[in-house]
Amino acid sequence: MFIALTFSCSDDDGPGEPTIEDTIVGNWQASDFDIGGEATGNIGGINVTVDLVGEVYDNTYAVNFSENPNTVTSTGDFDVEFSAQFLGQTYTEEAQDVQFIGTGTWEIEGNKLIITTSTETREFDIQTINATTLRVLGEIIEVIDVEGTQATAVIDLDLTFTRI
Repeated sequence: MFIALTFSCSDDDGPGEPTIEDTIVGNWQASDFDIGGEATGNIGGINVTVDLVGEVYDNTYAVNFSENPNTVTSTGDFDVEFSAQFLGQTYTEEAQDVQFIGTGTWEIEGNKLIITTSTETREFDIQTINATTLRVLGEIIEVIDVEGTQATAVIDLDLTFTRI
């Protein structure tokens, strides 16, 4: 009599931790903003740099990440009032109907979230991602008009989204 026994070993004890790609899919409501940076311009032939502080209001901004294909869709928006102090005076500039992420395609490379729209590609560093929270850091560079003077603004973004 001959008995054949086969043994198998596997390291797979079931599903592993979800990937960033798995976790990001779904609907997210913007819940917390930290927006600031600095603006550099030329006033009377002198280069000047001032700190910018952004206050968000009228927030209805949400994003949806779907897969196969990897698309991102933004709905709603928010408004930001930027303020800067220079020579004892406070200057303000408003940005209305803002959508930092936009609508297009998304991909993950390491801890970077890359959004490509029809006009640009933006990269965000993923700080936190879990079942309930998505927090990303990013930077936007724009030319702005402050009281008739053009300045280059480097805007730092710290955006937190809550799953809805």
